[in-house]
Amino acid sequence: MSLDKATALHKQGRFHLAEPEYLKALAQDFDNFNILYALATLYFQTGKHGLAAILYKQTIMFKKDHFEAWNNLGNCYKSINKDEESEMCWRKCLDIKGKTDADYADIYNNLATLYVNLGTPEKGLEFVNKALEATPGHPDANWNKALLTLESGKYGEGFDLYKWGFNTKHRNDRSFGGNIPYWDGSPGKRVVVWGEQGIGDEILFASMMPDLINISKSIVFECHPRMVKLFENSFGCEKLHIYGTRKDAFVAWPHKHPEIDARVSIGDLGKWFRRDLSMFPKRSGYLKAIDDRVEYYTNRLDKISDRPKIGISWIGGYQKTRKDFRSIPLEKWKPVLECDADFISLQYTPNAYDEISIVEDKFDVRIHHWPSAIQCEDYHETAALVSALDLVITVNTAVHHLTGALGKPGWTLTPKGKAWRYYTPDGEHFPWYPSMRCIEQPLIGEWDPMLERTAHELKETLERSKVSVY
Repeated sequence: MSLDKATALHKQGRFHLAEPEYLKALAQDFDNFNILYALATLYFQTGKHGLAAILYKQTIMFKKDHFEAWNNLGNCYKSINKDEESEMCWRKCLDIKGKTDADYADIYNNLATLYVNLGTPEKGLEFVNKALEATPGHPDANWNKALLTLESGKYGEGFDLYKWGFNTKHRNDRSFGGNIPYWDGSPGKRVVVWGEQGIGDEILFASMMPDLINISKSIVFECHPRMVKLFENSFGCEKLHIYGTRKDAFVAWPHKHPEIDARVSIGDLGKWFRRDLSMFPKRSGYLKAIDDRVEYYTNRLDKISDRPKIGISWIGGYQKTRKDFRSIPLEKWKPVLECDADFISLQYTPNAYDEISIVEDKFDVRIHHWPSAIQCEDYHETAALVSALDLVITVNTAVHHLTGALGKPGWTLTPKGKAWRYYTPDGEHFPWYPSMRCIEQPLIGEWDPMLERTAHELKETLERSKVSVY
């Protein structure tokens, strides 16, 4: 009876009520793999991946060919970035006979995810194409194919597939009321465009706003609330209206623009404006910080010393976006921090000051950290500080995008396995940001050789010119 009740509550999404009923059922039947599997799935759905993994393993002990348990155990391992264990589980699924094409498509897609952002997109594409052979309309497989294709530098094909992100909920759709059609690339339209994903992505995609402005009758740009002032200062013109409401479920501004012809996500502009490398403009930057704030930070920096001012950022992303791959512990930066320059923290994470204090005491170095400039409501403050610096050295994070968008010189310390946004056709130059230079990790997990190289090159650069680090 408890199992029936638990199952019904589980299907209704009433997890807190289903759990005690599952436990009651399990107390009466320790070896029932159906109960073990159901309880494991409840824990997985509520983010308790450790408990879920233990119960999935127990399920498999009683039923070795439990396809769903092997699949979900792989998902548990993937949630903590244990890719080898995930692959083992998913390959076990492929050995189990009698499942549907859709089931195997899911497994091939899961295997493909192991190669997204790892610097080996061709291997991921092998698996994703197998998934699509079995189920051509598989949303996740098409989305992963978009990412892997972009990672290969095939922008046209990748951006054509990028729309699948809406189906997988990796991208947020917006309707703005009424029945506004999706923009088809036609010029002369009154278009509403909305930002998406993180601030870094919004900055990168905003590089195409001038292209859209040039061919459109008018534009409403719904952006991240922290970006309004910076975008207004950079793109402001009579036919552009900017609102910082992209996180809001309900917005009031549509009544001011009743004659909108089309809507488009900023990420889909690449489908029309960045189909290949020849369509990337060769420019120094497209964002412009507010002049008086740049002057303020320039004066503040000048008071430190007459040495070059170098911004640094060492943590990027979070667990789901491979923070472990993208971040470099500040203690490893010792060779760089010993160079003859003043270092300015651009690290926005809450524990940045604590990390800095430990490194300053341990290595007798100095890192200036101004939270009001980098942990601020308006990103134009961070933009002003970056604009006043001579050079930025950063990991893969929003600071990379901001520095490049401002046209400032920057060195980006990039892991061997990287997201498509950091693709470099020649291994050094980013198509999106001509002022930025990629310094790539020689092997996954090895940061020390890269930092030694960075310190060596920085010393040489500083010696060549005491005035500029361009």
